[in-house]
Amino acid sequence: TAWSDVVGDVYSVLSIEKAAAGSDVRSFLLHGPSGVGKTTVARLIAASRGVDGPDLIEFDAASRSGVGDVRQLTDLTRTRGLNGKGNRCIILDECHRLSAQAWDALLKTVEDCPEWVTFVFCTTEPGKVPKTVKTRCASFEMPTITRSELTKLLRTVCDGEGIQITAKVAGALVDKAFGSPRAMLAALTTIPGGDEDSQLRTLDSWAQKSTEA
Repeated sequence: TAWSDVVGDVYSVLSIEKAAAGSDVRSFLLHGPSGVGKTTVARLIAASRGVDGPDLIEFDAASRSGVGDVRQLTDLTRTRGLNGKGNRCIILDECHRLSAQAWDALLKTVEDCPEWVTFVFCTTEPGKVPKTVKTRCASFEMPTITRSELTKLLRTVCDGEGIQITAKVAGALVDKAFGSPRAMLAALTTIPGGDEDSQLRTLDSWAQKSTEA
């Protein structure tokens, strides 16, 4: 994935790309609805700073929210990475799920972030991120993707994969995605080959299960 592949508000994407290309911003806060590409953009930020492999640490705060987990992260910031520039990047998905104690343990490192470390905080609920952390991040909103942008993405994916769907099925896919590229592409994988009616029934079933989940 490249910056040019990112779907969404072009000015937001360009602003993030510019900040990632520089060295002034050490911590980013990406916020917006689920499935709009926050983690994908976080990985592009890491790539812009020459970080990949073991030096790219993706941390799921939804399942690891305790102070002990965060201290393992802060320990990693004390040494340089293994890549050519020695950089590391830590992506914290669903960061609003961190406990108060975990945020406290992380704050000092964010305040005095080593030059070789980049933090990227991703969240659907920026209001739950402590102000002490927010003020030390460059904050970028990633809004819901528009219908026209989703339609264009769907067309690109279908053309690239050789997937044949009717305009009616395409419209249903976009409608049921509710502005989320991730949801739309997940729904696309469930569509069987065959007639339009069976594909639409499958989509309805998928949407119902997604709502219940």
